[in-house]
Amino acid sequence: MNKSLGVLLGKICLYVYDFDPASLPVLGNPTATKVSDKATTPTSFAGVLRYSDKTVLAFQGTITQKTWQSVKDWLQNFRVKRIKAMGLPGMVHEGFVTQLQMVWDGIVANLKNNTQPLYVTGHSQGAAVAALATKALTQAGIPVTATYTFAAPRPGDDAFADSVTTPVYRFEFGDDVVPHVPFHSLSLGGFEDSINARLMAHAPQLAELMRTASEGYRSVGRLYYGRPGEQLQENLDAAAEDRLARARYMLMLMAGSDLFNHHHMPNYIGMLG
Repeated sequence: MNKSLGVLLGKICLYVYDFDPASLPVLGNPTATKVSDKATTPTSFAGVLRYSDKTVLAFQGTITQKTWQSVKDWLQNFRVKRIKAMGLPGMVHEGFVTQLQMVWDGIVANLKNNTQPLYVTGHSQGAAVAALATKALTQAGIPVTATYTFAAPRPGDDAFADSVTTPVYRFEFGDDVVPHVPFHSLSLGGFEDSINARLMAHAPQLAELMRTASEGYRSVGRLYYGRPGEQLQENLDAAAEDRLARARYMLMLMAGSDLFNHHHMPNYIGMLG
């Protein structure tokens, strides 16, 4: 994992929320192409940024007001079922793969002649789409050098997660609730039920969403975890992540508005800077 590259990719994730040309000098003045779906009011966006030594494909996350409401809106996606799609292994999240399908032809058209190392990235919903795209691109004969995801939801089941052989660096920050919901993927036994009940009591706006959450999702990639003022924990395997989960869940019970404030992209850039 390259931290300076991670910072750049984090800033690119911010850029694809609004595609402001004034941001490009801060990103090193790449040539940038916006890819969107063909609907009257597009909802799926990606950016292809070309540098002299690399190409970056970045997926836009959910656009809403930058409050806990944005997280709540995103969590609604967990009501969507898992499906087979795009020839991807296993079962994947219908909402996320639909976002990918809507811009897929434009992405392939932009990348089919790419000769530079390709990096894929995204924040929030865009991170889940990035994980799906990583496998889809590889299957389409477009190799991905590495993928960096920030605050990634779980995009598919065990079979999908196991099929992704591209290096995926998965960053999670502090008490951000998005990468955790629904709380079912770690082997915590009855502790999960206790955490669910206490967290729902602490943040009532999550209660209905967590009760109706779909089952059977798993994160993709090795975990890189940071907290405010603490050293980044790097390249955690499943066992280390499982051990860390208990402490993280307990901290979330006291997190208050940080359950949502920690989701914002500048926190993720700061953990690498």
